[in-house]
Amino acid sequence: MQAISGAVNIHAAKSNVTAFMKDITAKHSRTLYKTQRMVLQFLQSTVDKLYAGTSKTTTRKMCFLYNVKGVAKPLKLAPAKHLGPVNPTFEDGRKVRNIITAYF
Repeated sequence: MQAISGAVNIHAAKSNVTAFMKDITAKHSRTLYKTQRMVLQFLQSTVDKLYAGTSKTTTRKMCFLYNVKGVAKPLKLAPAKHLGPVNPTFEDGRKVRNIITAYF
């Protein structure tokens, strides 16, 4: 996987990912799933409780800011442009946007 960051183009990066995916076992898959769930839970609790405002990226796209305890810089979440349908499991009837990236 380390070679992906140094790939000369997207085709080289994709070939590294393909090789990596062939090597994943059921144990790795469970670990990856658990890690994804932990990230999702972290993002959900952050979004629910720690909103600090909005900002613009260097490319003039909107992002949401969240103050995370113990971290000097705010967490930035960049939403998708597309509004998704209302989620019936939410108490809020507004349409939702997916998070396309999150970074400090």
